[in-house]
Amino acid sequence: MDQAPKRSVGETIGQLAVIVVLIGILVGAVILLRDYVDSHNAPPPSSTKATFNFKCCTAFNPDVVYHPGEIVRLAWTPVEALPGVYPSRTITLTALLSKSFPSALAIKSSTKSGAFSITSGPFIAAAGQLHVSNRSGATPVMSFQIPGNARTGYYDLVTTASQKGFSVTGGSIIEIRR
Repeated sequence: MDQAPKRSVGETIGQLAVIVVLIGILVGAVILLRDYVDSHNAPPPSSTKATFNFKCCTAFNPDVVYHPGEIVRLAWTPVEALPGVYPSRTITLTALLSKSFPSALAIKSSTKSGAFSITSGPFIAAAGQLHVSNRSGATPVMSFQIPGNARTGYYDLVTTASQKGFSVTGGSIIEIRR
């Protein structure tokens, strides 16, 4: 049997140093590769573009006396949200007209007593739903027609702006005369 030549201590330390350097390079490459993969699989960051909510209604005068058959136009006011990072969302705008009440006080009393619910009505007219982006600063406009058989009285105009997990409802009392 041939005996392997003996290595010096210096050669052995040199070879161990090369092995340690190669392992270090391999670990560094794995870490860089993991960071690269993670950065390309991350969800896109939320936009910092202007974000809006909407309130009803620009140029709407609840003191005007309306008439059966008349078309009521509602222009929603965009209100810029506080600075921050918000996801892009769709906001649903709705407007509903309640049944007739003999006075504005009767509307307020029935709402407090639970006889009339701003979410369930009864309603005699609806503007339907309008879907807008919270990125749009445009003024959305919707309209509804007061039914031709609407009685003289006071009505609650219920407006809602809702988006995922959040809703704002408002109301205005309007008068309708035949």
